[in-house]
Amino acid sequence: MRNTLRLLACLTVIATSAAFMRAADETTRLLRFPATNDQAITFSYGGQLYTVAADGGTARRLTDAPGYAIFPRYSSDGAQLAFTAQYDGNTEVYV
Repeated sequence: MRNTLRLLACLTVIATSAAFMRAADETTRLLRFPATNDQAITFSYGGQLYTVAADGGTARRLTDAPGYAIFPRYSSDGAQLAFTAQYDGNTEVYV
């Protein structure tokens, strides 16, 4: 009986861990190429650019075009954002 309870407890922990891992897999991932100007963080996710305040909050989508945008970089004064995008077959830099 004692071994059965241990086995049941182990199976419960394994099932709970598997459910947690599945839930973690369904959350946002592949946040890539972050850049900051000390006020905001800009990153690429799903081929588009998003920005969020440096102290946290909800991310706001910056780009919405067919193709992909990656590698955001702020200017040295932090006022402008440059990024690489491929919208029409050519890879180009946008500001």
